[in-house]
Amino acid sequence: VRSGVDWTGGQSAKGVVGAAAGYDWTLPGGAFVGAEESMPILYRSQSLARMLRIPYLPVTANQLVFGPVLGTFLHLPAKFKLRVLDPVTFDVEPGLERYPRGRIMDEAETIRQNLQENLYDMLAKRRSIWFG
Repeated sequence: VRSGVDWTGGQSAKGVVGAAAGYDWTLPGGAFVGAEESMPILYRSQSLARMLRIPYLPVTANQLVFGPVLGTFLHLPAKFKLRVLDPVTFDVEPGLERYPRGRIMDEAETIRQNLQENLYDMLAKRRSIWFG
């Protein structure tokens, strides 16, 4: 399972974890399963996305069933589950110009690993896409 969140901020270490450390934020933890089945992507149109100047343009099964306009807004029935995880705090001094890149990377990897383990656990316990 892959998320679209840049936990580390790439080269600048100003991603979610870097910002949380810099502003003394507590990150709420949560794992969410079920959304991927409610609107399954069949194809990503790169050429049309470039023309519209958007990152990507998915063609979903919903658009084929309900039509291109209505299918964009109607979701297929699916069981959604949310697991609330422990909040993540950082024991670093807030407001520094830069934070040790290794520390930010370690924290981001710990968060990613915890989230991944919880997602795998939730998927393993799921009996059915529609009935939970």
